[in-house]
Amino acid sequence: PGPHRIDFVYIQGQIAQYLRDWDQAEASYRTVLASAADNPPVLNNLAVVLIERGGPGLNEAKQLATRATELSDQDPNFLDTLATAYLRLNELDQAMKTINQAIEMDANNPAWWLTQADILEAQGQSGRANRIREQYKKP
Repeated sequence: PGPHRIDFVYIQGQIAQYLRDWDQAEASYRTVLASAADNPPVLNNLAVVLIERGGPGLNEAKQLATRATELSDQDPNFLDTLATAYLRLNELDQAMKTINQAIEMDANNPAWWLTQADILEAQGQSGRANRIREQYKKP
């Protein structure tokens, strides 16, 4: 497919992802990756879709998020996705290390802190997790 078609398919994937239509989002992102395999936003978005689905796609999500992170020079958005993949795979030390990298790059983004709270919760540190959530909760 030509570049305009690929752009359309990518947008279609984003819309499907927003609507939580995981099958359509996955199909769209895979179509784009077939033409542009090293596209960090698409790799990351497909990883997010696979994380949302859970199950056997989590290892692939980790691989996709790792590649997106490598290609993007450690973009904190992609580090957050990678940390979430590690969390869902119960690789908690690696999850914490990864989210802390994102926080070091951009300490003002509440999303990174909330991911850290989820990791702390999984590590059995509910008190710390709840303090972070209270600090960054949406109004």
